[in-house]
Amino acid sequence: MNLYIYGTVIVPFVPFLTIRYEYRGMAVYRMFYFNTQHRVCDFARGLRFRLLFLGKAAIEGRMEIERLRVVTTHSDLLYRDIL
Repeated sequence: MNLYIYGTVIVPFVPFLTIRYEYRGMAVYRMFYFNTQHRVCDFARGLRFRLLFLGKAAIEGRMEIERLRVVTTHSDLLYRDIL
């Protein structure tokens, strides 16, 4: 069984990117991987991510994770109320 991690990640919007977008995403993914208990990894075959990354000019120096949930089934309609 796979675990699906859903959520919205709000990152600071910087017009001239000093940190590339890919590195920000990898930092979030690593946070989940490195902080997952070994017992969870024994229970689940893998972690799958369904994260929506949004840039916001109003926040600086931090990332916010909203609407975080972990489920065992995949859903394609996570962001139907945003898009």
